[in-house]
Amino acid sequence: MENLTDEELMELVVGGNLDMMRHLFKRYHSKIYNFCFQMTKDKDLSKDITQEVFYKVLKHRGTYKQNKFSSWIYAIARNLCKDHYKFLNKTRPLNDKDLKEVYKINDTISEPLGNIRQLNFALEQLGN
Repeated sequence: MENLTDEELMELVVGGNLDMMRHLFKRYHSKIYNFCFQMTKDKDLSKDITQEVFYKVLKHRGTYKQNKFSSWIYAIARNLCKDHYKFLNKTRPLNDKDLKEVYKINDTISEPLGNIRQLNFALEQLGN
């Protein structure tokens, strides 16, 4: 089985031979982890996303279209990393530094940071 290409192994997985997934896992586990770590700079998060990548490969194996397997699995990893940051940016409250950087707020603009703090507090209360 070691001499089969990634695409041949994935075709076997798609065909129902889920045991072949272990060969793909051995080939790609550390590569996907390193890719995720480069994007997140967080070891634990990279481990979690790496696990999720292989879960999605199995779950969505029916959508594999005989393309280059490495491109497909890296696209899954990239999308999961992006999804994490979308979720993170929607759920974490903004701080004054974030607001200054994102909106280029300075002390001369009419909206004082105190009002923004009050708005953040009110939004947090709504979320609870």
